[in-house]
Formats: sequence, C-alpha cells, structure tokens
Amino acid sequence: MIQIVRRTKKKRKNFYKKKLNRQTSSFRDLVKDIKINSLQFLGPLVILLVCVSWITIVFQKTVFDDTNYIHHFQYTQQNIEEYDNPYLYREIEDILTGKNVYKLNYFWIHGVLSKLHSKFAMVHDLSVSKLSANTVAVKLTYTPPQIVFTLPVQERKFGIWWDQIVEIFSGNTLADNILDIHLPLYTSGLQNINWIFFDIPAKKLLPELYYIHKMFPQAERIVYMPWSQTTVVFVYKKKVFINHTHDIEQQIKTFYALDNYYTGFVHYHIVDLGSLEEWEAIVR
Repeated sequence: MIQIVRRTKKKRKNFYKKKLNRQTSSFRDLVKDIKINSLQFLGPLVILLVCVSWITIVFQKTVFDDTNYIHHFQYTQQNIEEYDNPYLYREIEDILTGKNVYKLNYFWIHGVLSKLHSKFAMVHDLSVSKLSANTVAVKLTYTPPQIVFTLPVQERKFGIWWDQIVEIFSGNTLADNILDIHLPLYTSGLQNINWIFFDIPAKKLLPELYYIHKMFPQAERIVYMPWSQTTVVFVYKKKVFINHTHDIEQQIKTFYALDNYYTGFVHYHIVDLGSLEEWEAIVR
C-alpha cells in the first residue's frame, strides 16, 4: 500500500530561516572582526598623530622660534660678588651668542662647561634659562680655590686651582675663609705668580703649607718666600723660619719642644728651624 506524505510549509520555512540565520551570523562576525581590526589599527594611528602634532608644536616653540636664540645676558648679583672677572663673562658670551637656548641645554651644555673650565678652573657648573625674548639668565657655581697667595702691594690675591693660578679681584668673596699665604715685599712689582712653584712643585708645597697652618693655629700671618724654599710663620711674637727642603713635621716638633722645655725661649724672637740638623734650631 502506497502512503503519500505531504511536506508541510512549516518545515520548509524553518529550513530557510536556519540558513538565513547562519548567513546573518557570518555577516555579523565579519563586521565584528572588521570593527576589531579597525580599532586595533586606529589606536596606534591616533597615538602617532598625537605624537607628530606634539613634536611639531615643540619644534615650533623651541628650535624654530627666533626668540630662543641668545643675544643678551643677565647674571646674578651673587655671581658678580663672588667673582667678577670680565674675561670670564666675555668668554661665556662669545660661546653662547647665537645659540638656541633649548638645544644648548639638551645637547651642548657639557661641552660649553668643559671649555670654560679649561680656562677658568673655578667654574664648577653653569645653568642657562630663557628670561625673555633673546635674553637668558646665566647662573654659575664656583669651586673655591685650594689656597690663596697675597701680594703685598694693594693686597692682590691669586687663587690656586690645581694647575691654574687665577687672580681674584678686590671685593670678590670667592677667596673668603680660604687659607691665605702672604708673599714677601720683593714680589710686590710682579703682575702674576706663575713662577711660584719653580723651586717646589704645587703637589709638595700646598700640603705642607696646610700642615704649617694647622700646626700654628694662633699664627698672625704665614709668609712663603719664593726662591728661598722657606716659609716664615709670625706667631707668639716670633718669626719662625721653616725650610721646605727638610722634614716639616720634625721642624715643628723642634719648635714646640723648645717652647715647652726651654725656659729662656720666650725672650727670643727669631727661630730658624731648618738650617741645621734635626732637633736643632738657631734662636736669636
């Protein structure tokens, strides 16, 4: 017996509906993937555009701005009071004139500082900041001298910075509270003291002068005598001669031994510690 089965419209409708749903779902997935990929690409693009815009603005405000090129200078009053050498300030202006203040601070400041330090050893640091159009404020940091030598006429002072001897002008505070060694009258007509280490190198002389100063804290004055290799200490109303070619420590021990144990020592005003053998002195 043959049975006839009739396909219902409902089943056919469900078949097409499922197929349509599958196609719609695939399309949605595709759109979703495109959106995700677009967002992944858009993020870096936005960041890149922001960076380019920021760099452009920075360059316009710094490198391409004519007001950032240095033509005028102002110095702090403190720097002028510390050390007002006109040659130093002229050197600074010769180096910096025409430079871009921002490029200077980011790329050239260490080179400028090295160049200044080679001529002016007291310059420890340098800062340059824009004050107004084409005008910068310059601030210097100085290293105090190791020791100061004073010429007798007009008390001209010279500071020692390692291998450099530089004059410190009257009224400058850079040499304040620094060990000050006087030079004798026969050096008064000299314009510089570059010859001072001819007999005794600075590496030997400076530590010995510091030691003498330490061992005679009551000294009224300490005078170094170039060409004689001698230092004279004015202390306790005496002139004490110390010879740098002999043991400095031993000579000072001899002085204090005489001061402590020789009852008549108070009556003598000249003490020569370095002309004889160790533990011997000439007193007059």
